[in-house]
Order: sequence, then structure tokens, then C-alpha cells
Amino acid sequence: MSAQRPIDHDEKESLQSRDRHFRLGLSHPYVLHSLLGLAALQLFSEDRSRAELYALSCTHNDAALRLARPHILHPTTEHADALFHFAATTSVHAVAEPMLRPRDVGRGQEADYVGDLLRSFEIDRGVRAVVVAHLDHLQSTGSVDHSKFTDNRDEVAPSLEQDYPQLGKLRDFIRQQCSEPSVVAGCIASVDLLFLSIAVLKANPENHSCIRLIQTWPTDIDKPVLDMCHARHPVALVILAHYAVMMSLRPSFWAFDRWPGAILENVEARLDARYSDMLCWPRAQIRKERPSSAADAC
Repeated sequence: MSAQRPIDHDEKESLQSRDRHFRLGLSHPYVLHSLLGLAALQLFSEDRSRAELYALSCTHNDAALRLARPHILHPTTEHADALFHFAATTSVHAVAEPMLRPRDVGRGQEADYVGDLLRSFEIDRGVRAVVVAHLDHLQSTGSVDHSKFTDNRDEVAPSLEQDYPQLGKLRDFIRQQCSEPSVVAGCIASVDLLFLSIAVLKANPENHSCIRLIQTWPTDIDKPVLDMCHARHPVALVILAHYAVMMSLRPSFWAFDRWPGAILENVEARLDARYSDMLCWPRAQIRKERPSSAADAC
């Protein structure tokens, strides 16, 4: 008999969270539907021949959204805990589903993965809204425990620019492409936060929450930056290519593993040769390529 695989930090937290979710689901059907939808989707990711699991996942997710809608529109403390767990589960479903969607379901031959990613960002921001609205209650119940959220950013910040020259290059690119000071400031703040998270994840490859750092970046950036992403502004697309690098740092998490290459491919298709140099570093990180010559070096 083979040795049992040890459960890592992220997986242990995931199992504990799932247990709490199911207990909430006994009294809040929309939580149970969201969990069943996510579970079916994960099973489908492991066996793509079972199309019925994808359909079942969508059915449960739709039911969860329908049942939760009245409580989202008129939130109360009574439902705060359930809504938080429902929203967190739904946000994972939103980011996982597009990569698993059969080609003949809901899209043509050309997949807009950037658009799918941005829709998942909006759901992540909805989770943040639920947390902010009921933060005191969620902390008292243990749903949100900030003691688990230490991220060691202070430790990587002093050497960030030295360790990641690409950050300085990206800042210069933003200043060259954007003229409005508030837009420049928002974009630079977003990439600074992004590289801090990349540095933390690289420094802690085995013992750091993948979901929190990767899924909270879209909730922490300024809305004008997100609006630029929706408008497919070249600067925003370049930033999203760098966000894909962060997603690539946790390939073992089933909901993320197909995203980095898909985002990079979509961004490359939308940007012309003028921006190729700014995609050199993300391309090398995601595809694990080495520059073919000194001229190609990032």
C-alpha cells in the first residue's frame, strides 16, 4: 500500500472550510446548492468525459444564485455568515467554470477568456462587499479570521525592485502610456500589489494561501483600473498578463491550472507587436521559456 499523501496548508484549510459550508447548507439551501455545484465541477475537471457533471454543476449554481438573490439584495446579520460562504464558493465556481466549459456551450470558436476572468473579478468584488457590510459579525463567528491572513508582504517589500526588475519596467510603461495622474497612480498601485503577492508566493511555495492572494488582488485594485480591463486598454491587458503569472504559481489548485496560458494567449492575440516586449517576462514565466537570444531577454 502506498504512503498516504500529506495534506498541505491550503488543502487543510479548504477541507475545514468545506465542512463549515456543509453545516451551513443544512439551514441555508443556497449554500448547499453552491457547494454541490462546485463539487460537481471539480469532479468534471478530473474526468472531462462526464458531461453530465458539468450540466449538474450549472444547475446547482443557477439554483444557488436564484435562492440567494433576495438575501443579497436585502442582506441581514442572520444571513451574513451563509452569504459569505456562498459568495466565496460561487467566486471559485466563477473562475473555474470557463476553463471547463464545453466548446459548444455558450460561446463560439473564439473564447474570450479575458472577459470570463473579468466576470469572475466582479464576483470576487461582491464577496468583498459582503465581508465589508458584515465584518464585525463575520469576525465574531470566525468566518473571517485576520490572524490567518498574514501575508509577509513587509518581508519582501524592501528588495522587491531588486528581485523583480520587471516591476520597474512595468511602471515606466504605465507612465509612458497613460497621461492622467490618477490613472497612472492607480495602475502603478495595482502592479506594486501584484508583484508583492508574486514575491510572497515565490518565497513560500509550499505554505501559503493560494486562493486568498490570487483572488483578493481584483478586489484591492481601484475601480478605474478594472474599467480599463473591461475596455481592453493595452496597459490593462499587459497588467492582466502579469496577473496570469501569479495564477501560474499555484498550478496544483484545480480552479487555476488552465488559466495562465489562456489569459496570455488572449492578451497576445489582442495586442500588436508594439507591446511584445512587455509580454516577454510573463511569457517566459508562464511557459517556462528561456530567451532565445540576448535581444529577447526580459
